[in-house]
Amino acid sequence: MKVILLQDIKNVGRRHEIKNVSDGYARNMLLPRRLAVLATPEELKKIEKENLAAVAEEKELVAKLKSVTDGEPIKFYLKTGDKGEIYTSIKAEDIEEELKRRGLEEIKVKLSKPIKNLGLTEVEIHWRKGIVAKVKISVEPSPR
Repeated sequence: MKVILLQDIKNVGRRHEIKNVSDGYARNMLLPRRLAVLATPEELKKIEKENLAAVAEEKELVAKLKSVTDGEPIKFYLKTGDKGEIYTSIKAEDIEEELKRRGLEEIKVKLSKPIKNLGLTEVEIHWRKGIVAKVKISVEPSPR
């Protein structure tokens, strides 16, 4: 029996794949638990529309991410002393908050340790659907 999977199912397939499974497995396991639907022409059209919408959304997300990461570096200011000693640091949460302010939600910043030096630093960020990018962080002494 041909079915369209509605979720990833271990040892069967991924979401929106069309699979040929045994009649008993489809009737007793997949269909009652709403893990799959019969592969009718109407369902195929519906899944195709969902896939097109998902592709369009992903393109939009990537364009939005590029607009933030390809531009000028994100500037942060650290409190410093008279002799150049640094008193504060920039944490992953600070970068995530700034990116959220710029319109990027659900970002996870990968920082092994807080940034405690002046200059340009490149940081890896992870976004929805496995999208990974690098963003430039410019750290300058705070104006007095």
